[in-house]
Amino acid sequence: MNALAMGPVYAKLLAKIPPKVIRSEAENEHYINALYALEQKRSLKREEKELADLLTLLIEDFEAKRYQLPRATPRQALSFLMGSTVSNRKTCWTSSEHSASFPK
Repeated sequence: MNALAMGPVYAKLLAKIPPKVIRSEAENEHYINALYALEQKRSLKREEKELADLLTLLIEDFEAKRYQLPRATPRQALSFLMGSTVSNRKTCWTSSEHSASFPK
């Protein structure tokens, strides 16, 4: 739905929080704070819900591009996971000495 179809209430909200493509961390934080303020209300008007949806899309788009996870093959992922647990392995074996599921 466009701003004209939503009416003057939505136009007023857009004037207060003009949506645009997020290009910086500061802009992202600004929109996150605006979205948080909307979510703190007990009940949202239809126009506020539309703005919340729009802000959510803008934030998700920015963060998906900015914080992209590197691609990994299944072998690389498994290797990473196994490597990250090596430091915890001794703790795991020590704390589970009395467990029947782990050999002594």
